[in-house]
Amino acid sequence: GGKQGEDKCQPRKADARKKQEDAEQQQHEEDDMWGEIDDAIAGDDNVMMMGDMNAEMWEALQRAGRKSGVQDRRLIEVAERHRLTHMSVGRATYRETSEIDHILVTTHIRQMVSEPEWRPGQREGDHG
Repeated sequence: GGKQGEDKCQPRKADARKKQEDAEQQQHEEDDMWGEIDDAIAGDDNVMMMGDMNAEMWEALQRAGRKSGVQDRRLIEVAERHRLTHMSVGRATYRETSEIDHILVTTHIRQMVSEPEWRPGQREGDHG
């Protein structure tokens, strides 16, 4: 009877609890990362921040018709707080859907670098 049904629910509850704990841990690690970036660039006029940030700026979100997520907002906040210029390639850099590879620079650095250029990835599904 009823006891068997209860036993079947226990693994599902444990799986759901584990997924929630994993999500909370990931969020904590991401918060730490953004905090470390904030601290590292605070007050520096010579900042060039580049890489795959798994987040998008407003322009890319608008271009794709998407709303911002937590990581998008964190990237945008850091860029605004430190007055970083986003040097966009103007198109998706990952799987033709997202512009998650970024170059953000301070005004001082912006004067020394040329416009970024998009090139296709090495293989299917790679970042371009």
